[in-house]
Amino acid sequence: YSHSIEGLNGIFTARLWTTIRAENVQQRANNDYLAGLLQKVLEIHNKFPDPQEATPDVVKLLELEKQPLQWFQDDKTLTGTVVVDDLQNDKLQSIKNAIIDSKKSGNNLRVGIITKDGTISPEMKAKFDSNDISEDNITIYSVNNVQGSEVDFVIFDAEIINEYTFLRDKLRALYTFTSRARSGVIIIDKELKTKHAGLIESTFGITQADKARYSRK
Repeated sequence: YSHSIEGLNGIFTARLWTTIRAENVQQRANNDYLAGLLQKVLEIHNKFPDPQEATPDVVKLLELEKQPLQWFQDDKTLTGTVVVDDLQNDKLQSIKNAIIDSKKSGNNLRVGIITKDGTISPEMKAKFDSNDISEDNITIYSVNNVQGSEVDFVIFDAEIINEYTFLRDKLRALYTFTSRARSGVIIIDKELKTKHAGLIESTFGITQADKARYSRK
């Protein structure tokens, strides 16, 4: 199916996008879930001339449709979408090892970092440096130029979702950002440090699956 989405270039075809980009079962499942959820939210918004009027129905839908994001990690890679309270060294080490393995077969995996303005903090840069992930493997995007990009891993802070006003646009941003990754996504949700439910869960009702439920495929 296809749907014309305001703010995106051309026609949004959810199944085509997810099939092309995701290279593992976890990421495919997550993309299909978010794409389907976004489609239903857009259908709700099409019924209302004022986006604010759609909010109650969207909240009900998110509650009914919520399910955990799938992910898996071992020492060689990270797949699916994981939500963490900080950019953890073990996650970066898994990505680094995936990069090293890919070079043996002549490939060069890419890590996309999405920020509000296309710059990263010195602290984040230091994290990559300390885990020996080269700048040659990193591309930094802003929220305005990430559309249409495709990398192997994506990292972004959940706070940039709050740059958008309506739940429709927050969900569209979440789908757009996470679906840039062929393999795995790390969402940094600092609210997990102080609250039972982080920003992603409190906004969308989307929880984090126990990785033990999944295997590398």
